[in-house]
Amino acid sequence: MNSIEQWIDYINHDVNCFMYDINFEYLENRLTLYLKLYEEGEKATLKEISFKDINGIYCNFSVHNKFDKTIPIDTNWYLEEISYFKEGIGKLQNGILGNQVSNANFLIEINGTLLAIESNCVSFDSKEYQVFHSYEKTEKNQRNNIVAGIKKFLSRRQDLSE
Repeated sequence: MNSIEQWIDYINHDVNCFMYDINFEYLENRLTLYLKLYEEGEKATLKEISFKDINGIYCNFSVHNKFDKTIPIDTNWYLEEISYFKEGIGKLQNGILGNQVSNANFLIEINGTLLAIESNCVSFDSKEYQVFHSYEKTEKNQRNNIVAGIKKFLSRRQDLSE
């Protein structure tokens, strides 16, 4: 596969995908997802996605994934959706962190948990791609991009459930 979009399409539509491990290397500024992909009637194929030069990671746990109890290690972590936005979804900011701003360019849903990642580089099975996005946006364009990104993400989920 020759592009980020081709990888994303393959993972979203051509296989069933489960995450069996995750590794965040703080000092290396890298997050790696280890995946098992199942094609029709085939044995699992092991793949990995690494996000490098990370500028921000946001995680939103759904009601079903609150960590008020221990989750069994053998839980099947289904990768429901992964989306890529060339110019990001717009400004994400947490008031507690002051002026620190992120513009996530990857949204990943795993068992109802949403990860928003801003990364300058991503690799799929060691094939590396530079991620380009523009920070030169007005506030209105950023809000519109966030809304459009979320709508795109949610519409894909509806299409898959039908």
